[in-house]
Amino acid sequence: MIEITLIGNLTAEVMVRDAEGGEKFGTVTVAVNRKDRNGNNIPDYLRLLLDDRIARSGVVKYLTKGKQVYVRGEERVYTNEGTGGKTYVNRDVRVKDLQLLGGRNDAPARTGRDDCPFPV
Repeated sequence: MIEITLIGNLTAEVMVRDAEGGEKFGTVTVAVNRKDRNGNNIPDYLRLLLDDRIARSGVVKYLTKGKQVYVRGEERVYTNEGTGGKTYVNRDVRVKDLQLLGGRNDAPARTGRDDCPFPV
């Protein structure tokens, strides 16, 4: 088991599906930047696998494209053979802990409070 901790941005909305036995699971891809030898940012894309506990939680509705997240989990690396015999390396993270990052500016704007003379 390889435990991994990462901070990255979601590339899409979470897809939640039903599994056997009435459980749910979710998947979403996260982009994590790393530096190359010249100091340029190169994105790595990892698929996050959300278990039933996270897929049923209220946090899923906030996991939208572009959101920055902190993730801790187990990394799984495997290969697939594609068309033409080309081999692809895939990396998944089975999420144990997930937290939203970012400030108050990331929250949707409040409505109906325009008459308030100070920030709410």
